[in-house]
Amino acid sequence: PRPRGHVTRDEVPDAARIAVPGLPAALMVAHAGRGVRATSQLARLATGAAASNGAIDDERVASIHAFGRAGPMFLRAGAVRDALLTSAARSLGGTLTPEDLDAASAGTSPAKLVEVGARRWVVAPFRDPLAEEASFATDAAVEIVAAADAHGAFAIACVLVASSATPLAGTGLSAPLLAEPILRGVPRLAPGTALASPAPIGIAEPRGGGVDLALGVAAATGSEAAFAALVRAASTLGLPIDVALASGPTAEPSSACGVFRDAHGDARPLADARRG
Repeated sequence: PRPRGHVTRDEVPDAARIAVPGLPAALMVAHAGRGVRATSQLARLATGAAASNGAIDDERVASIHAFGRAGPMFLRAGAVRDALLTSAARSLGGTLTPEDLDAASAGTSPAKLVEVGARRWVVAPFRDPLAEEASFATDAAVEIVAAADAHGAFAIACVLVASSATPLAGTGLSAPLLAEPILRGVPRLAPGTALASPAPIGIAEPRGGGVDLALGVAAATGSEAAFAALVRAASTLGLPIDVALASGPTAEPSSACGVFRDAHGDARPLADARRG
């Protein structure tokens, strides 16, 4: 049974804003398509790198290793599952159930191919980040991860980082408060509905062929609008990529980032010229 619903958003408790995590399943789907190393090995590499910078605690290490061993199945048993259900308990006003966690999954969809000026772009299919009025209303920040390897492969991903989260006791993790609460008089989202998210990322190739650019915009607001403007600038014939980034939007607190491969075949990270 689901609760009747809250009268206003002001009275919604944190427990009602905890959603089923989609990232674990999405990571495993991506890894299944291109991954080479075992996820347990990747978890050890990640926690080792974080530990060398003093940026991780033992509880978080244990949670990441649990994910490395079991993938998204770690939501079906263990400390993370218990902490999620405890934090989103019905007695606290939450709506998350064991069945919700058991049903967590991720799928794939063909990317969208868009011609813009002198470049061809591959962007996420579930939103149109290149629309003239691209926008997404959220107070969460977008973070970008991009990479290129010696064989010419490019990859880029974006993650929405909520401005508010609740700690998950004993796990070293927090649950982002992103779920749509149940409000009286407002149509409910069906359980299992994917929450909307900005997707200010793309991979591009010049008209001559050969992928040379993975571009994203990390921002607290206006990430998609900023991305659309940067795509148009980066697709201008004959305009060097660094000049294109420097001529991008300045109205929003955005940061262009990604990877670029130059005419010599050398890949380098992009840095927003306006922010050094």
